[in-house]
Amino acid sequence: MSEKFKTGSLIAGTYRVLDFIGEGAMGYVYKVEHTLLNKTLAFKVLKTEYLSEAIWKRFRLEGQAIARLDHVNIVKIYDMSQTEDGLPFFTMDLLVGQSLDDYLQDYGRISVEDALPIFRQVCAGLAYANDHGIIHRDIKPGNIMLIASKDGAINKSTVKIVDFGIAKLVDDGNTSQQGLTRPGEVFGSPLYMSPEQCMGAKLDQRTDMYSVGVTMFQALTGRPPLLGKSAVETAALHQSQKPPKLRDIAEDVDFPIELEEIVATMLAKSPNDRFSSLAEVANLLLQIEKGEDSTRPSSRPGSENRTDKKPQRQPGNRRDDEQDDEQDTENDKQKQQVTKQQVWLVASLSVISLTTAVFLVGVNISLSLRDGKQEKDNSAARIVNLKTVAVVDQPDSLTKLDYGFDETRLSRKDRKDIEAFRDTTTGTYSRITQKNNQPIKVFKFSEKFSLGTIYWLNKKEKGQFFARGTKEMPLYSDVKFDSDLAIQTYPELLTKFRPDEISWLVVDGANPRNPILAKSIVHLTGLKHLDIKNSELSNADLKTLEQLKKLAILNLSGTVVDSSALAKSPLLKQIFVIQIESMNEPSVLLESLLKHNQLDNLDVRHMILQRKDFATISKMSTLRLLTIKSTNVTDEDLEAMTKLTNLRQLNIDCCSNLTVKSIATISKFKKLKNLILPIELRNQQNESKLKELLPNLIIKNPED
Repeated sequence: MSEKFKTGSLIAGTYRVLDFIGEGAMGYVYKVEHTLLNKTLAFKVLKTEYLSEAIWKRFRLEGQAIARLDHVNIVKIYDMSQTEDGLPFFTMDLLVGQSLDDYLQDYGRISVEDALPIFRQVCAGLAYANDHGIIHRDIKPGNIMLIASKDGAINKSTVKIVDFGIAKLVDDGNTSQQGLTRPGEVFGSPLYMSPEQCMGAKLDQRTDMYSVGVTMFQALTGRPPLLGKSAVETAALHQSQKPPKLRDIAEDVDFPIELEEIVATMLAKSPNDRFSSLAEVANLLLQIEKGEDSTRPSSRPGSENRTDKKPQRQPGNRRDDEQDDEQDTENDKQKQQVTKQQVWLVASLSVISLTTAVFLVGVNISLSLRDGKQEKDNSAARIVNLKTVAVVDQPDSLTKLDYGFDETRLSRKDRKDIEAFRDTTTGTYSRITQKNNQPIKVFKFSEKFSLGTIYWLNKKEKGQFFARGTKEMPLYSDVKFDSDLAIQTYPELLTKFRPDEISWLVVDGANPRNPILAKSIVHLTGLKHLDIKNSELSNADLKTLEQLKKLAILNLSGTVVDSSALAKSPLLKQIFVIQIESMNEPSVLLESLLKHNQLDNLDVRHMILQRKDFATISKMSTLRLLTIKSTNVTDEDLEAMTKLTNLRQLNIDCCSNLTVKSIATISKFKKLKNLILPIELRNQQNESKLKELLPNLIIKNPED
């Protein structure tokens, strides 16, 4: 039965139950009266199956901190305690309004004029919480409440941020449920999580800033900036793919250039490239509200050496915006490449997590509309006929959004430019000439868009540039090409490179399967290293890739591929380095790799392996580098792998089954030079013991 407490009953001697509001995944919510204060509140009691003694202790400590928050834009929590039978509960304001999530579900997006005051309040509330040592960690539209003003105008609503850290309290210990680790270690909603949150890294207030940026992007355009086919892919995109601009998604909206820059900065991959605080963002949004010219804030990293003198864009002058953006493209992409990090996901990320959201009871919304669009005056959007709103935890649903490849990843203008370039370009991109009596290669790419980033290296020097416009490099150089959306969408553009021009190709996020991708890749007959990440390959594609006779390194991280077909592929006869991730039925592939027994580097991540799989790995006598990150390896499995007498590097990060017993086992790898330990084993005692037993060992952090 959902109603644990009956109407009229008294809880903890203080709260009289007036009504049952709803049940969520983690608890029950009631409308109650504080009998001493004669005040009506929302009362939430957590379910016992989600709590452990450790979680309850943490709940009390965090609850005390959260309860001290007193800000107009944060829902007020009054009391955190236990019921007579030991169930944790808290009481909070009983709100009347609607969530931003429901507003967006009903009306698609919100106008710039209405969004500015709403997100200014969001930033102000979170800045206050951050200053008091509280990080929300689950900012999304469902956790932003809009409390109506007297006239019901949306842009005059008071924002209330709800559910501070509540999802952190979950500790179900079930790694088969989605969660980037067990809830409370890493949690959040994949659509809105920062790159560092996806990796389980140390968080500060800038993770909330990223989530606000995603939420603002969705509110302004009608969709989040990055959408994958699954939670895994979405988290990967947040770490690796540059988000589009606001105008790329909502082309009919005239976004102020200052707002574009603010959102882009909030969505920077590295926290160091974002603003220093949300208070700073709130001030910038206020400047735009007032119609003032805003510039880059002085506290943004690197801004002390930069002066922005861009005039404020006049309404409708979008071409100026595009020209400004083109001038900044290389600097922005350069920064993204430097801060780009490898995806660190946990094997259990398989279904959508249970996170806190907002449940609305009987809210009716009325909007004044003209020609099917929101009007832009202050009275356009209104909230009327409001009823009780209570905070209830519910499954976070992704079914409301269209997942998978979306043409809006490239604007219509970009697609038109790319197709025109493709159809008019003859010959190859490069020509060979002389400069200062030295042979060089000169590339001629499109001036309107970039194909990606080219990195070159020779015995004397190295460099990089974006594949846009005219570029040059020394002739005799090895080349890595990190392709961009243009290549993912139009892979035939690869065929304009010379066949021997690229030795390392990266394709990240080619979904759904593009039937000409593999055919275009094999044009590059000089490829030695191929990364096809977060993409989809068919058996026919694998067969096509077998034409790459020089290929020695293959990375299929996050790629949908038939393990049985890969196991039978002749490619394995020539591969010395392979990386696989989240692959179904990996046993047959591992057995095939053992049969050839020539691997120098095996990288297996985020999957459940059988004991026989670890036994198979232990027989790969040529291995010098081994990564088994985020697997279910045990102390016994690790002991079996001490047969790998040539092992120089071992990564066992996020392997939570390993205990302190494994420290002695690791010391048996006598040639080991580099080691990454799981967080549970990273302490001074263990590291000192290992360095005593292996004096030349370097223990690294995962981010090193």
